[in-house]
Amino acid sequence: MKTKLHFLIIIFLANILFAQQEVGKVTFLLGDAQYSKEGSNQWTKIKINEKIFSDYLIKLIDDAEMEIKWNDGEVTELATAGVKKVSDLKKNVVGGDWLNKVKNQIKVIVTNKKDAQTKGVAGVRRDEVNISKQDTSLYWQDIEEADFNEGYTAFENNDTTKAVKILELYVKQNPSNPNAELAHGCLLVIYNQQNKQDKVAEHIKSLKSDFPASSIIASFEEAKK
Repeated sequence: MKTKLHFLIIIFLANILFAQQEVGKVTFLLGDAQYSKEGSNQWTKIKINEKIFSDYLIKLIDDAEMEIKWNDGEVTELATAGVKKVSDLKKNVVGGDWLNKVKNQIKVIVTNKKDAQTKGVAGVRRDEVNISKQDTSLYWQDIEEADFNEGYTAFENNDTTKAVKILELYVKQNPSNPNAELAHGCLLVIYNQQNKQDKVAEHIKSLKSDFPASSIIASFEEAKK
């Protein structure tokens, strides 16, 4: 009886340890965010460098923003109010091997492209620009052209804010340019790191539509299996 009791206690403690496995920590926090454990109604305010465990629920309030760095080095950025399971957040992050593979793949293509230029290939679609007849100060040539090389350099330097701004504009202005495939790939890597799965889906859809033979699609879908 005593042996059986000890065995049950060990099983119970093992289950607790497994359920409370540390998976990352909070590396950025702006605003009010809270955590709770699955099955609990008690919420605790999150602090910077807070350890994150696998059985946590994360709640962002109003315009709060938070970044979680996982133990494997991946990063998830949260910026939408609501409750999310840590287990789901971790599950949606594609592993670093795939990210590095895509990064290297893009880097090789860019290096080998002698004509990797961004200007003069395809301008902004005229039907995407609404010009008021009463506004004579707006001219077609005044529209900013995105520079793929500048966006890619920002991507390589991990300046994600700048990279997203430039590359998003680039794919809109040059949807059929070969560099657009690479821009979509860079954006896929960034948005996946930020756990913005709606944006990931958006760029996968664009790649399948504009570049159906893209090796980036194959790599991504293989990693998600």
